[in-house]
Formats: sequence, C-alpha cells, structure tokens
Amino acid sequence: MLNVLNRIASFLTSDRSPAVRLQFEKDSVLISAEPGDGMRINTKAPASLEGEEMEALFNVHFLREPLRAVEEGEEVVFEIQEPRRPVKISSPSDPDYVYVLMPMADD
Repeated sequence: MLNVLNRIASFLTSDRSPAVRLQFEKDSVLISAEPGDGMRINTKAPASLEGEEMEALFNVHFLREPLRAVEEGEEVVFEIQEPRRPVKISSPSDPDYVYVLMPMADD
C-alpha cells in the first residue's frame, strides 16, 4: 500500500489537496485521489474486512507515515469506527506499534 500512496503523492502537488480516499470493501481497499485537471487515480489493494464497508479521507502524507514503520509485505490493521473519528493503525507482527490518525473532513 505504501508504494501506491507514494505514487499518488507524486501527483498531489502543493497547490492541490493532499487528500486520498480509502474505501474499505469486503476483500479489498479502493485507494483514490483527484489531483486536479480532471484527473482521477483509482487502484485496489487486497484486504480483508471485519465489520461494515466504510470509506474515509486522509492526508496522503500523514497516511504514509505509519506504513513506513512496517516492513514491506507485513499486514497492517486499520481500526475505523466512523469516517470522522480517529483511526488506529497497527501491525500484528509488532504489538507495541500503534499509530492514531485523524481522517480529513469530507464536505
């Protein structure tokens, strides 16, 4: 997921919103962004979901930070209750690692 976010971040220039939308679905997460000029980026990554499908908007720069601390290929867990509530990001391989991230408002 970090590689995808890095590619998306390269399109989100400083004069554009650094927003990236994560849509958590049954067996995948849809990652999308609108860098401007009518351009839209969409990609899916495999995932498993416990609970309801949900989506939330994040600042791509802040979202990359917790993923940098996890080894490539390791599982990452997003615990999200509501789209505007803080999200807990953790790694089952390191029970001491916890990152809390606040989603962006989606008005």
